[in-house]
Amino acid sequence: MKKKNDFQTIIPLSRIDIYYLKQTFVYFIGSSSIFVLLFVLGQVRIILETISLENMSFFTIIKLLILTVPMHLFISMPVGLNLANALTFGYFAINNELLALKSFGFKIEYFIKPVLILALLVCALTYIDMDFLYPYTYKLYLKEFIKNQVKTIESALQEEKVIKFKNYELYVDRIVPSGKMKYYYDVIITESGTQYSNTIYAKKGFIDSSFEKYNLISLTLLNGSYSIHYNDGRDALTDYEKLYIFFNKPSGSYDGGDSLLMTRIDRLVKMVKQNKKAGTYERMVDEKLHFKIGLLVACFLFAIAGLSIAKGFPRLNLGIALLSSITIIMLFYSIFILLSKTLIVKTKIPIPLIYYPLLGILLLASAGLWLKGSKTN
Repeated sequence: MKKKNDFQTIIPLSRIDIYYLKQTFVYFIGSSSIFVLLFVLGQVRIILETISLENMSFFTIIKLLILTVPMHLFISMPVGLNLANALTFGYFAINNELLALKSFGFKIEYFIKPVLILALLVCALTYIDMDFLYPYTYKLYLKEFIKNQVKTIESALQEEKVIKFKNYELYVDRIVPSGKMKYYYDVIITESGTQYSNTIYAKKGFIDSSFEKYNLISLTLLNGSYSIHYNDGRDALTDYEKLYIFFNKPSGSYDGGDSLLMTRIDRLVKMVKQNKKAGTYERMVDEKLHFKIGLLVACFLFAIAGLSIAKGFPRLNLGIALLSSITIIMLFYSIFILLSKTLIVKTKIPIPLIYYPLLGILLLASAGLWLKGSKTN
């Protein structure tokens, strides 16, 4: 007689449970990988728009793309679980495995235990990625990204040549390398607006990446003057010792690598408690806390939704399973991700009253499918 492993001793699993878990986990890996790949392809465009290929090797591009995976993974895993469940039950149906199980008296409800076990596993993986892996790899990504962006900027800046970036035209008279740094002398920058034009002069300047934690690269100018000419004829002139001209910041992650999104849930809870104790309220801290908790809750809701698809369609096939799953995923993305952001920015509705009712819509959709299947059966 075979001895059960420790996990099976704690949670007894039948052969059908193990078969379901193996099948669905394989589909989960594949589905999540597809969603991550779609996000990463979007990242390629951002990298190519910001960094010159002349200053970047193929290895560097691959390294940057690999480092972006965790920032998309915690969004992809919950929806990947839903698609994986749909694929599993869809293939069970077309292979007549569901019909065979029903003939032996098994019902869809039988799968609740393995479905919830898998949901718990995916929830744990999502939490580990969101609170630990993503913050770590994003810092590595940002460091590598900024290093290559600095190279791109430095290669564009040439002696006695005008270059354009954002609303600026920039001219450098002389470039003097010093170690790893390059210093720019007699810098002239012009900026044109709808109601004014600026001219900035600096005796000396250099590319400054010390603002890395803010996702910014600066052209730091020293000892110069700043003149503004307004369209109504007024002029203003100011001397300065130091002036920062910021280049476009790198982006591409959800919320562009928002520091609050990279803050662990337990620390966000502590911040909320401290704010309440001090009698203050920071809406964005509250928003990130409930967004992250909402994603973890969504792992279970997506798992239940996948089971509800199998319950709701007695004559289930792969096409129906996939269509239903994609509809639920689009519903989640449009409501939980897009609509919630609009409500958070444009209204003063308490954050919990935005996220959790929206998640409730997903639960209601699953309940509707389940009731439909119960009546049919």
